[in-house]
Amino acid sequence: MLDLWYSEYHTKDVRFSIKVQEHIVTEQTKYQRIDFFKSDTFGTFFTLDGLMMVTEKDE
Repeated sequence: MLDLWYSEYHTKDVRFSIKVQEHIVTEQTKYQRIDFFKSDTFGTFFTLDGLMMVTEKDE
């Protein structure tokens, strides 16, 4: 089985990654891209232009 990871690269030495169970959807407008993912640790979360905004765990 293939592991799926979401990663944000902050510097050449810093990366934030979450193991993803499912990539739910991607939507692209002329202004931004939004992605929804599901993970065991954070529940459903979304990213805006590649940066994590909110997780279900934040609620």
